[in-house]
Amino acid sequence: MRHIDLDLLEEALSEKWQEKVCEAYEKVKNLSGDMTRSEVLDKCSNVWKDLKGQLKQLSHGKCWYCESVAHRIIGDVDHHRPKGQIKHYPPDRTVPELSGYWWLAFCWRNFRYSCEMCNRLNTDAATGIVGGKGSYFPLVDPAKRICDECDYEDLLAEDPLLLDPTVVEDPPLLTFDLDGTARPVYEEQEYPIEHLRAKISIEIYHLNHTDLKKRRQLEIAYKVKRLVRKIDRYFLRWQENRDDIDARVNVQEATHELKKMIHERSEYSAAAIAALKTFRKPNRRWIEPLLTA
Repeated sequence: MRHIDLDLLEEALSEKWQEKVCEAYEKVKNLSGDMTRSEVLDKCSNVWKDLKGQLKQLSHGKCWYCESVAHRIIGDVDHHRPKGQIKHYPPDRTVPELSGYWWLAFCWRNFRYSCEMCNRLNTDAATGIVGGKGSYFPLVDPAKRICDECDYEDLLAEDPLLLDPTVVEDPPLLTFDLDGTARPVYEEQEYPIEHLRAKISIEIYHLNHTDLKKRRQLEIAYKVKRLVRKIDRYFLRWQENRDDIDARVNVQEATHELKKMIHERSEYSAAAIAALKTFRKPNRRWIEPLLTA
């Protein structure tokens, strides 16, 4: 997960689209005839679908939650706060569903670009674990949930459990092991709320789906390890002989490849950053400038 500057979307909103929002909002707020609110929302779904391309561009084509590109993704516009019913988490059929944030159905601040695996309920065939955001939106304190129409800023008081890529403090609460496993940065005893938020987000966004873990391990962690070892080998040769152009070129090429992997445009760049951090040592002074560039 990388931070997404959602404010950039506001600059691209057309007057025509905002007119459609006003029209759709009035239809949902002031129901007429025999149609339910859910049915009206379905009929107005083109409003948020119209922004899918612009949302996708903000993340360079990646899912905002797992950073996957083509192999996992057709692309959904996820309503971060569900527009329909809200299900209890952990799943409990004995607990009634809550009414969703219908008034945010057309609010661009509530849109997130997501792959189907993160956004829709699905089962990991290898583990049998069910994940996917679906209609979940748990809070640290359920009593703080706002159930009536309000301004978007008022919702900050809710204290959600789910990490939000549009909140700059949230993505750094996640990290990744070299086997591709997503995990909380903080230990539960040290920062219990931050640990819980990362843990629940990993579960709900299905960030440890077997396929996803394998890709982070094989395509990211292993590659970072190979590149670091390559730099170790050729950097030593170059230090011993500054005229060894072959060694210098190999160091530069491997460093450039690592730089691309940790760039925000790249798939699983957060996992690449986490992997590279594990190789920091006093004799690898070149890593820190690469991470902070």
